[in-house]
Amino acid sequence: MKVSVSLKTSIDGKKELLSSIELNKPDEVKYLLATGLDPNFTSSRTRKNPLLLALKLQYWNIVAELISHGATTNHPEAQERLGWAYQQGTGVKRNYKMAVDLFFRSAAQGHVLALSDLGWMYQHGLGVRQDYVEALSLYRRGAMKGSAVAQNNLGCMYLNGFGVIQDYRKAVSWFNKAAKKGLAGALINLAHMNLKGQGVKQSNKKAMALYRQAAESGCMEAQLCLARLYLKGVVVERSYEEAFVLLSRSAGQGHPSSQNDLGWIYQHGLGVQQDLHKAVHWYRKSAEQGSDEGENNLGYLCLHGLGVEADYQKAYALFRKSAKRGFAAAQSNLAWMYLNGLTDLSAAKSRRRAVLWLRRSADQHYPPALGNLGVLCLDQDYSEAKSLLSEAAGLGDVRAMSNLVLLAARERSGDAIQLMSVTTSQWNDNFPSDELIGTYV
Repeated sequence: MKVSVSLKTSIDGKKELLSSIELNKPDEVKYLLATGLDPNFTSSRTRKNPLLLALKLQYWNIVAELISHGATTNHPEAQERLGWAYQQGTGVKRNYKMAVDLFFRSAAQGHVLALSDLGWMYQHGLGVRQDYVEALSLYRRGAMKGSAVAQNNLGCMYLNGFGVIQDYRKAVSWFNKAAKKGLAGALINLAHMNLKGQGVKQSNKKAMALYRQAAESGCMEAQLCLARLYLKGVVVERSYEEAFVLLSRSAGQGHPSSQNDLGWIYQHGLGVQQDLHKAVHWYRKSAEQGSDEGENNLGYLCLHGLGVEADYQKAYALFRKSAKRGFAAAQSNLAWMYLNGLTDLSAAKSRRRAVLWLRRSADQHYPPALGNLGVLCLDQDYSEAKSLLSEAAGLGDVRAMSNLVLLAARERSGDAIQLMSVTTSQWNDNFPSDELIGTYV
């Protein structure tokens, strides 16, 4: 494509730029801007602004190109969307302070969604000092103006008691307002409340209906929740086939937790023929998006050579990455690698590292870590060891139950009975998260 320098200020140049944006042709956009064409204009005929158009279409590479060539905007909707891009680090380098500034400017011009955005930043301390009271105020302002996002997030504040006295009924009331507007996050939150009987009469039937409504709207999080209910088979008859359909849909759209669970289904052959190569494929896709579950489960397969050639270094890297972010299963597995001499550290240092990571995992009440730490502590602190094993057993850890039986036999006979050794573990919750869906759009 050849572009004359005369396009810098010409009407044709502006038309060409807008057309290239609409057709998602970043190379053409880049070439046009290289001629010196100023992107800060609004078409007199179509009223289209290049940056606002790219933001609406979510062509983030074009957004980045426009910004790099000096594109700015005073349009409240564009400011809000650009703030979102900076908050997410989508198309531009993540910059919370820039995001906050853009949200403030957008909100000052009356853009209601920007109030929710600002509330989110204050709630989570992103680019500003964390302040639940300010977040609550911003959500309330947005909610009173009819914003479904603000209404849903205000419900989350009441549910958790953030900046306000915890009140399940008020939480449900705000979730209902947002759900009536079709907000998927609010439908999921209402489903959670019905499942637990918080602020409403407990109803599995209503919870399932709400999950389905959200899932049918295309919400990937709802598809995941519904799939996990089918996998668990607690509030609905277990159906691996239904779970597979739902997970395939959301995983195919790039949802990392769904990709992990689909990998789990293929690994264990739940409703499908077991396929470890497909399990590796989906775990890897999940891990590539930074999923703790995906990284841990891919690490497990790499460690044991399941569906992939055994690779201790790769397994270690995956476990460590997830463990450093606080994921309990990865912390437990990283400890196992230290204990089994699968790192370059000395035996003494490896044991110290193992105990450190097991304690971090056990502090989160992760059953395998509690049981493994109990085995390690047996010679140093019998009382603590028994306490750890009892807690793990109480949480359903079968190995810990067996070890408690062996301990009881040791106490009766006085013989040195060998306990079952520590082991690796995978992670798949197979149940909707207890954490509510605070909406950030």
